[in-house]
Amino acid sequence: PLGFNIPYEFTDGDLRICMSQLRMFLMEYTEIAYKVLKYTAGEINYGGRVTDDWDRRCVMNVLDDFYAAKVLDANFCYDESQIYHQLPPVSEHQAYVGYVRSLPINDTPEIFGLHENANITFAQNETYRTLTDLLELQPKTATAGENRDVVIEKLAKDVLSRVPHPLPLAAVMEKYPVMYEQ
Repeated sequence: PLGFNIPYEFTDGDLRICMSQLRMFLMEYTEIAYKVLKYTAGEINYGGRVTDDWDRRCVMNVLDDFYAAKVLDANFCYDESQIYHQLPPVSEHQAYVGYVRSLPINDTPEIFGLHENANITFAQNETYRTLTDLLELQPKTATAGENRDVVIEKLAKDVLSRVPHPLPLAAVMEKYPVMYEQ
């Protein structure tokens, strides 16, 4: 994965335990225990899976950006482009809906502390995985004297012919607007 030396299998359970501990510490203590929260998340919950020292340092540095008093400032932004920012504590439902609608569909690498070129690496990795999966689908023996590349090309064309054409997103959004009141 991008940003780490070794791939780690972080789960939703890791996130849920961090959220549970955050809630517990906020409810039980008058002062926010940033160091304790950072330690439990970085060294135990997520850090328990992280075996590389440099990767652990990376996790702890990322947590420094979020387990800090500065994030409680009403004007705090999580990125330089100021797309991701705090909402006023007393906001109307429509303010939240408007903010969520203003967020990009695909997060920029910047929010994760990565360079814009991380998107290129991500796309290359996705392409590699897709092509590897196609190779796994092909029979291990050649068919009727066709070489491997011809078989792969036929398989790829067959898969592509079955993929539906993309829907016109703007027309669909206009015809079926998302109603957050549901």
